[in-house]
Amino acid sequence: MHSCGVTNRRQRFVQCALAVRRNDSMKPSPREIETFPATHELPAVETLVRAFAEDPGIVHLFPEAVRRPAALAHLFRMQLRYGFRHGHVDGISGDAAVAVWARPENAWPTWWQMSRVGLLATPGVVGLSATWRLLRFHRVLETTRRRLLNAPHWYLFAIGVTPERKGQGLGGAMLRHGVDRARAAGFPCYLETTNPNNLPFYERHGFRVMEERRWPRSDLRIWGLVAKPDRNPGETAVFHASAPRP
Repeated sequence: MHSCGVTNRRQRFVQCALAVRRNDSMKPSPREIETFPATHELPAVETLVRAFAEDPGIVHLFPEAVRRPAALAHLFRMQLRYGFRHGHVDGISGDAAVAVWARPENAWPTWWQMSRVGLLATPGVVGLSATWRLLRFHRVLETTRRRLLNAPHWYLFAIGVTPERKGQGLGGAMLRHGVDRARAAGFPCYLETTNPNNLPFYERHGFRVMEERRWPRSDLRIWGLVAKPDRNPGETAVFHASAPRP
């Protein structure tokens, strides 16, 4: 019986070791993360639509489930086109994960820039009421970001992983890739999330919650997060953390 117990323990150990090895082999290396060109727009849109289909903020903006996929596709198409022109669109071969970043000099999109990537078509795609909600939501996010971070920074529009590939380390590898790129040049990163389940993930990768805000007359909450840069002595950047807002 004793030898049988030892054998079982060894078998379990080998099985665990093989499982860890399989998981590690599925995690992307930095060489597998690439900058997508503008010709990769369609598969990148599809990845983000699938990743954000049930996101609380998206459900708030587009409550009609039937119209949500088309509205999401339009929203992410605009963000991707902006990222292709004024930032980086990072991805993993096979379209399992996508991240859309704006460079520091273009972290504040202008109306002219957004009109060139499809803003004027928004009412026809998502409807007037959804367009109003989207514009109001954007105004609140932008006002909050200007108050919390008054330094040049990389802005993360969106990062998403297809449902069947979640839990394999792809999102973490993509986020580290973007944060490391910003830190190498001495810049912080900023993002928002409306999903409380995402907070531990972002915090594990160097982001700190700067503010929590509850959307009026709803259960929706919005968190603004910053990843500070590795700065040289004498360099300064100002961050304004605040208490949760009702």
